[in-house]
Amino acid sequence: MNVGLLPGFIRLANAADDSVVRSIAGLRQWYAADKLPVMADGTAVSLWQDSSGNGFDVSQATSAQQPLYKVNVFKGKPAVQFDGSDDRLENTAVNAFASGEARTVFYVGRQATTTSGFYITFKRSAPVWAYQNGDNAGPILFTDGQNTASNARSNIMYLLSLTTAATIVTIRLAGVGSQPSLRINGAPVTVTGGSTPAADAGATGGQGFSIGWRGDSGSSHNGPIAEIITYTGVLSDADSLSVEKYLAAKYLDAAA
Repeated sequence: MNVGLLPGFIRLANAADDSVVRSIAGLRQWYAADKLPVMADGTAVSLWQDSSGNGFDVSQATSAQQPLYKVNVFKGKPAVQFDGSDDRLENTAVNAFASGEARTVFYVGRQATTTSGFYITFKRSAPVWAYQNGDNAGPILFTDGQNTASNARSNIMYLLSLTTAATIVTIRLAGVGSQPSLRINGAPVTVTGGSTPAADAGATGGQGFSIGWRGDSGSSHNGPIAEIITYTGVLSDADSLSVEKYLAAKYLDAAA
C-alpha cells in the first residue's frame, strides 16, 4: 500500500532504510541527530560526527556556542537546536569540497522565526557558498555577498518557519556560474533572481566549514536541524528522489 506524504512524495508504508544514502556514489558528509549518542533533552552538543566515513566531524569547544540536543522533535526523532545567534559546529582543519566543486545538499530542519540564519557554510570566510533560511526568502545560496534565491518566497518561508513539521530541502548545484536546482519536500521550485555563484574560497581563504553559522558574518540557524547529507556532483533525479524518500519516511508524517 502506498501512503501519500507532502507534495512530491509517494512512499511504501515501511520504516526508513538509510542504506540508500551509502548506495549512491559521491557521499561526502552525513550528519544525523539520531546517530548521536542518546542524551538528555537540552544537553549541549560539542561534537557531531560525520557518518559518511569521510571524517568530516564538526565540533565546538566553547560552551556558550554549543547547540542543544532535543528529543522527539520530528516524528519522534531528535534534532540539534541552534539558537539563532552564535551557535555553531565547525571543522577548521579541512575543506569538505574543493573551490567551485559541484555538490548536492539535503537538509532536514525548521527555521523557528523569520530571522536569517545559516544552516551550512562551505567556507568560513568570503567568498563562501552558504545555505540560509530566513528573511522571508526561504533557502538561499550565498556567494561572496551575492545570493541566488527561489521565487515564491513567502510560501517557502512559511513552510520552513511557521509550522512544527520538518522541511526537506534539496539543492543541486553544478558549479560556478550555474543556477542551483531547488526542491522543497520533493516538489521542484523554480529558482530565479540574484546572481549565479562565483567560486567559493580555496583552502587559503577560509579553511574548513560550519553548521549553524556563517564563519565570516551573519547569524546562526534559528531552530532544529535533524539531518544534513551532501554529495559531490549533481545527483540525478532518481538518486535525489531516493534520498528524499528516505528522509520523508523518517521525518514526515503521512498526509491525511
